[in-house]
Amino acid sequence: MKIKDVFGFGNITLTGINGGVVTLNPNDIMCLEAVDEGTQVTLSKVGVSYQLCVKQTPGRIRQKANNLAAKQERIHQQMEEEAKAKAQESFFAKYPETKAAFEKESAKLNQGN
Repeated sequence: MKIKDVFGFGNITLTGINGGVVTLNPNDIMCLEAVDEGTQVTLSKVGVSYQLCVKQTPGRIRQKANNLAAKQERIHQQMEEEAKAKAQESFFAKYPETKAAFEKESAKLNQGN
C-alpha cells in the first residue's frame, strides 16, 4: 500500500474567517476557544505560539482530529498486515522445509480442536 496523500495524512483542513484554507497539524493545537465567528485556535510549535480564527466550531475541529487519528490507525494496521504477510512469504520461500513442517504442525493442532 502506498500513501498517496502524505500531506493529508498528518493534517486537517479548516476554513479561515476570510474564506481561505487553513491546513494544520492537530498535534500543534494548544487551545480551542469558541468565539462569535467560529473558533480561535491557539497553535504552538517549537516554543512559538500563534492564534488564528476559523469558521468551524471547537467540536467540529475535535471531530476532524479524531477522524484523522482513526484514518491513520487503519492505514498503520493495513501496512503492518502487509509487512507481516510479505515477511512470512519471503521466509517460507527461503526455507520450504520449514513451511512444510509448519503446515503439518498446524494441521495437527487443528485436528485436536
